Amino acid sequence: LPLVKSVYDLTKITVTVTGKTIYLGVGLNDTYINSKNDLLGCLFLQDSGDMIHDVAMIQVKNKSLPAKVNNFINLDNAVTDKKQLKPGMKLIMIGYPAGF
Repeated sequence: LPLVKSVYDLTKITVTVTGKTIYLGVGLNDTYINSKNDLLGCLFLQDSGDMIHDVAMIQVKNKSLPAKVNNFINLDNAVTDKKQLKPGMKLIMIGYPAGF
């Protein structure tokens, strides 16, 4: 690979990123996450297989959410273009929000 002198040089070469999942978990609303012990452990079930729509389906390991979980996010009217976001709008990030 050629020497990369700045982040702008990265567009000139192909970069391959690989990784390994060490732990997969979710945090509940109104909780503080200080360590992985504060998360509900999850299992990876399936991904979309689409690099543009990078979505995965996960399941809580014990297959049950705590009784206090009684609302779910409806994605039917989700804002998918960050240019449409306005101050005061409710914002929910799912996954790694590197683009925002």
